[in-house]
Amino acid sequence: MIGEADKPLVGNFAKALFQGGRTQPVMNRAVSWFYQAQDRVEAQRAEVDGQYRVESEVALRTEWGPEHARNMNAFGAFRSQIPDDLQALIFTARTPEGRVLGNTPEFIKMGAQIGLKLNPAATIINQNGASSAATVADRIKAIEGLMYKDGKENPEYWKGESGIRMQAEYRDLLDMQAKLATRGRAA
Repeated sequence: MIGEADKPLVGNFAKALFQGGRTQPVMNRAVSWFYQAQDRVEAQRAEVDGQYRVESEVALRTEWGPEHARNMNAFGAFRSQIPDDLQALIFTARTPEGRVLGNTPEFIKMGAQIGLKLNPAATIINQNGASSAATVADRIKAIEGLMYKDGKENPEYWKGESGIRMQAEYRDLLDMQAKLATRGRAA
């Protein structure tokens, strides 16, 4: 079935064929071939897009390591600030190389940076509907509760790989808390 958008093109094509002495069966075969070729190109494009999306995900996971979830949450915060109809235009646009913009690591990294600036606490997954500031404060309190055990330094916090990560998270949370407090005074 010929779609409305294709009718002018197919009509002009038919006119040229018929003026050249071609028959309706020839026209039908040519149009059928054209749509089959389009379907093959679209299927191939979808496959390449899917492969690129996976490659980008792997590249970002490798580059960001344990910060991947945090940065993807920040990217989600960035994305949520864009109206839905505009999101469809931006995130499905194609680069000069034909890549879907919303799948490119460079675009995702830029969006994550913007998301962190828009809402530093957006990287904290809030499952109970609490405000970002409350969630940050709760996590700070939880980490502070892990710093000492029975009045002594808790090695879980002060030593080892997990301790280093928790200390970095604690510093990040304190920064977020300060930024949120500043934002609250500015509002």
